[in-house]
Amino acid sequence: MPTLLDIQTLVRNLTRAPSPAQLSDAAINEAVNTFLLYDFSYRIRPLDLRRTLTFYTSPYVDTYSTNTVDPTSPLYDFKNKYVNVMNPFYVAGFPAVLAQDRESFWAMYPQQQYVTTLPQLGDGVNSHFTGRLAYVPAIYQNTVTFTSQTLIGADIAANTIKDVPNYLPNGIMATTGQFVVPDQLAPFWGTINYVTGDYDITFPLPPMAQKPITVEYLSYVPGRPYNILFYNDTFYLRPSPDRAYPVTMDVTVRPVELINTGQIVEIAQWWQYIAYGASIKILQRRLDQDTVALITPEFLEQEALCMRKTLVQNTSKRTVTIYNQPSNFRYGYGWPTDWNFF
Repeated sequence: MPTLLDIQTLVRNLTRAPSPAQLSDAAINEAVNTFLLYDFSYRIRPLDLRRTLTFYTSPYVDTYSTNTVDPTSPLYDFKNKYVNVMNPFYVAGFPAVLAQDRESFWAMYPQQQYVTTLPQLGDGVNSHFTGRLAYVPAIYQNTVTFTSQTLIGADIAANTIKDVPNYLPNGIMATTGQFVVPDQLAPFWGTINYVTGDYDITFPLPPMAQKPITVEYLSYVPGRPYNILFYNDTFYLRPSPDRAYPVTMDVTVRPVELINTGQIVEIAQWWQYIAYGASIKILQRRLDQDTVALITPEFLEQEALCMRKTLVQNTSKRTVTIYNQPSNFRYGYGWPTDWNFF
């Protein structure tokens, strides 16, 4: 089985540097892994790099950001570990539709907030208010705003606080939040429970006497998600889950880094392609474009060979059109789950 040592030997031959004095093993390994981690999976996408990834939802949490907080999370260092996110998507085994366009997704799920006033009016003295929001099966995080009018000297000014969700140790949003003045991180001016709608707030300044206090928020009925938006390295689920659901998707991973001389290449067929790619890296740094031109045809040949299995396997997959009904038509959805409508 080809190893990193075999790649090093071929790189030395291609770059005309047979001695470690001319080209160190460390320099070769750096070029090998630079090509392997940052070029390989963007030039070709063989099926060997396709994996299934699953993460679990939390009740009443619709947003799942990739993070660098919890190393045990499937979404940890997501943007560096995975090159692509793709269909099919499943939630608890049921097909879900993936969108990557915000405009179309939010057209299906408008973000217009419900606006109402509190039973209490301002009195110019009291700043503290408690209560429970009406029409609340549950409330989306980052959508609650309390606004009143206040006097600053002789001028009337807005007196506004908005919610920011709390976060659990694993980086997932909690079902409780706190209030801050917009565009400020602190201090906190109260709390909100996104499930019950209970709030306990204190305005920075007392609301004016006989003036209403307005609250805006976006409520929803939780359930099993069946539409997912992936945007800005964040998954948005609609409807927001009412309990824990497994969310399963296909991803393209980066190839395994080669560190030890005796380490076997992940897929044996790749070793020559990796060696040619690393050699081109080294030759380009030396500004030896003539040798780059000489070995590029074989580099492209090896690239085609690495993709041959994927191409042959895909030839047996029927092209999906509106005039045929492949096996993905099920569960009453009426459309293939591997289409991206957005």
